[in-house]
Amino acid sequence: MKVTNLDQYRAGIEAEKLARLGLKFSAAGSLSSWQQYVGNLCPGNNGLLLAVSGALAAPVLELCGFPSYGLHFYGGKAESRSACVSAAASVWGDGSSVQPWRSSAFTNPSLAGLMGALFLDNGDAALPENLGSLIVEAGKGAPWAQANPKATLFISAGPDAIEQAQCLQLPGVIAWHVLSIPIAADFAELHGHRNAEIFTDYLKRNASKAHGVPAAAILQSASSMGLENLKTVLSTFMDLFKAAADYDGADEDQRVVLAYLALVCSVGELATTLDVTGWKEGAVIEAGLACFRASVEPSPPDLAA
Repeated sequence: MKVTNLDQYRAGIEAEKLARLGLKFSAAGSLSSWQQYVGNLCPGNNGLLLAVSGALAAPVLELCGFPSYGLHFYGGKAESRSACVSAAASVWGDGSSVQPWRSSAFTNPSLAGLMGALFLDNGDAALPENLGSLIVEAGKGAPWAQANPKATLFISAGPDAIEQAQCLQLPGVIAWHVLSIPIAADFAELHGHRNAEIFTDYLKRNASKAHGVPAAAILQSASSMGLENLKTVLSTFMDLFKAAADYDGADEDQRVVLAYLALVCSVGELATTLDVTGWKEGAVIEAGLACFRASVEPSPPDLAA
């Protein structure tokens, strides 16, 4: 089967093989309904904007020369963290792709895993002691690894931060980079809801009504652009983001954070210009810059959820 578009390129396998693996693309509603029920709840909440943009960015990690990466939301309330993961997971399918941090999360095939994204939520439970080995396990040995691209992105939530030292390279395994994002206890923008609990419940219920269509929409639009043109457009967005960050004093770890945030935000902005997200242009860039500036502070403030 000739690979002719981005989703086939990213999966790297034929539709028949998908079927043999028991993988199914889960979609419900239309793009406009996803924008109404999920996308429109993200502006004003940096964590939601970055989580959804990260999910959209997963298919282009390898295309743009990036190794595996993780966005991990911690602090605040479990409900707020979980909402970020639920919103991200709605890009690719229903909430069934969200799993706790455990070995089965990396051995249970799912379309989200195949396309290069994993969604993990530990609620209020502490992260497992063997976290580092679980993370690198995603890059080897999983049933979908034969078909899965080398670069994978996970979006996760838990009460504590993931330290980069937990993701050090093991023999024969490519190291992961992880950005732990502290979020506030409550969302900054409740979009007319009385409190954060009602807003969070509303968002998570909405994600079950409309999901899967943003991924299909951006893959279709990106495919029509052509891979080289897509890389050029994303590179331009990334250069603009890095210039706006204006942080010449960044050390090596901070430059890695800046590069990944630039990619995530660039895909979010591209999706916005392609009318996939329904967001205002520049909203994701602002969220990413706030996240980066918080990450370089000696005592980073909570990022508005």
